Order: sequence, then C-alpha cells, then structure tokens
Amino acid sequence: MKNVYTRSFETAPPPQNTYCSKAFTLAEVLITLGIIGVVAAITIPSLMAKYQKMVYANQLKKSYNVVTNGLKKMMSDDGVEKLSDTQYFINCQNTVDDTYCPINSTIYKYFNIVNVKDPKFDSQEQAFYAYMADGSAVEFNIMARVDGPFNTHYKACDTLAGWVYIDSNGDKGPNKVGYDIFGFVLCDSGYLGTGKNFIDMFAAANGGGNWNTETEAALRDEIYKACPNNEGSILTPELSCSSRVIDYDNWQIKY
Repeated sequence: MKNVYTRSFETAPPPQNTYCSKAFTLAEVLITLGIIGVVAAITIPSLMAKYQKMVYANQLKKSYNVVTNGLKKMMSDDGVEKLSDTQYFINCQNTVDDTYCPINSTIYKYFNIVNVKDPKFDSQEQAFYAYMADGSAVEFNIMARVDGPFNTHYKACDTLAGWVYIDSNGDKGPNKVGYDIFGFVLCDSGYLGTGKNFIDMFAAANGGGNWNTETEAALRDEIYKACPNNEGSILTPELSCSSRVIDYDNWQIKY
C-alpha cells in the first residue's frame, strides 16, 4: 500500500517563517554604547567618592576603638577608673617637668606601637606620632597634670588629660582633615571626646553650663561651619570633623 504521507525533498515546499526578527544596526549600537558611557562617566566618580568616604569612616571607627580599648586596658590592668591614677601618669608626674608625658614601654604595649616619629599636629616637645601595627597612626599629647574636673554637660568628659589625633591610614593619602585625620580631647575617664565635648568643657571652665536646645543647635551650626573647611569658626577642623562624623552623622562622612 502506497504511503500517501511520504513526500520527497524535491516536492516539499520550503519552510515558512512564523515571525521575522530584525537585528540592531551599527548606528543604533553605537548610540546605545554612547549613552551608557555618558551615564557611567556621570555616576561612577560619584559612587567611587561615596565608597571612599565609607572606607575612611570605617578606618576611623576602627582606629578610634583601638585607642579607646588601649586606654581602658591600661586603667583596668592598674585597677583604676581614671587615667591620672594609672602608673603611667603617676610616673610622668613624678619625673617630667614638661607639660606633656613622653612615650615609653607602656604606650608601646597598650597601643601596639611599631614606630614613632616627631609630632605632626602639635609643637609640644613631648608629643609623639606613633604608628600602630594595623597601619594607622595616632599622635598623643598626654598632659602630665590633668585640667579639671569641670561641671560639664557630658560627665564622661569633665577632666582634660590631653589631646589625640588619629590618622586612620598612616602615611597613605589623602592626609586630609575630615577624611583620614581627626582630632579628639583625651578625657581623664579614658573617653575620646569630640569637638562637642571640648566646647562643653570650655564653657564649663569659663562659667558656662546652662546647656539647652539653643546651645545644642548653635553648637551644631558651629561644628558644621568648621568642618571640613573652617569657615570662620572658633573650633579647629580636626575637632569639628570628629564631632560632625561621630556625634551628628552616625560615623558617616557626608560632606
């Protein structure tokens, strides 16, 4: 019986396209690539800058914690609650005529110091700029005799024990205040205070202390004025930027 369904290649009709697809022209591809390039040129630098600021802020937080943990450990090991009661401070008070304490084995021990250079931010003879093992650096300006206590609003920082400058990535760039360089007041409690704490302490030392919302708002304006460009403020950018980043912007660099 003949197979009626059999059809030779010669007699079969050509296959029919059910739809037709059209490729992009070269001009259309070039236009698309051009648009992508323009958008990338606009957005990528902004994204990179934002990412770099996040890196700086994280480095600052890490260095801040290293320093504060070292101060707490120093006090804990001596069984005291104030830096001025530690053996390091007592030895300094008994042996140093200058206003600042020198570096010694205690500082090397508690802050994992690997190298020391002359100070960058303070001209005091006994100040020292120390490199820590993680690549960051800190400049200590430790007073031989504390100043205070004062009737401050923030009780964790009522007595001044010195100054600390953190360079969160050491000799790497940009070495710019408000990005990888920040200043702090060293409080006798072992707390690293910001510019906000310094103003509080300064006001208390000079008969101030009536702290209210107006004072807070004025202080915030003063700090934002000083950081990062010091636009006519009484505060230094180093102290102001530590306060802006930590106290007001939740460990973020938003400027």
